[in-house]
Amino acid sequence: MSAAAAEGPADTVAQPPQLCEAVNVLCGDVADYIRADVECVRTDVSLLEAMNKAAAGKFAAVSDTTAACTGIMADLQAHYTAIKPYLEKIDLVYLQVSELEKVVLSLDEYSKRLEGKFKKLQSNK
Repeated sequence: MSAAAAEGPADTVAQPPQLCEAVNVLCGDVADYIRADVECVRTDVSLLEAMNKAAAGKFAAVSDTTAACTGIMADLQAHYTAIKPYLEKIDLVYLQVSELEKVVLSLDEYSKRLEGKFKKLQSNK
């Protein structure tokens, strides 16, 4: 066996120092790119967390407002139920007043006709 065969496979080639330096620079640049990409993702995640917390706060405020509105609506419903009989009486009085206005208008027209007839009778005497 030869000395080269004893050291390793026959296709092993000695690498020039510039190639090793270029590979080291390439690996460093790839590592820098990956670090920057990971930092960008970390920043995005932090932003999403902040947005999530802000949205949760807004939704909590909306929930509180909805709960307050529900309570107010229940109070209004109770008040409406309490005054409903009076409102029905008011509606009934309104209908009766409308009917009374019609009767008054009819009586007014009738009295004008009677007055006209009376004046006619007096002028004929």
